Amino acid sequence: MSGTIPMSNLLRGLAAQELSLEERILVVADIHNALSAERPYRAPILQQMVATVLNEIAGPKLDAEVVKALQATLREPFAA
Repeated sequence: MSGTIPMSNLLRGLAAQELSLEERILVVADIHNALSAERPYRAPILQQMVATVLNEIAGPKLDAEVVKALQATLREPFAA
């Protein structure tokens, strides 16, 4: 990676395809975490709503395949 914060690339208006795979994964994970984690000013957003938001911005802003992979991973039970 280039050493930049992936979200900064997104904010500069780069399309998902202009980011490396690693950056695209980190952007999706960062958005998921920002929405689903408890914050001092709000409760966590329900996973169904997080999925809806990610699906709405997948495409030109987020890599749709990365979003699908995250959602598939979250549906699978984690091995102990």
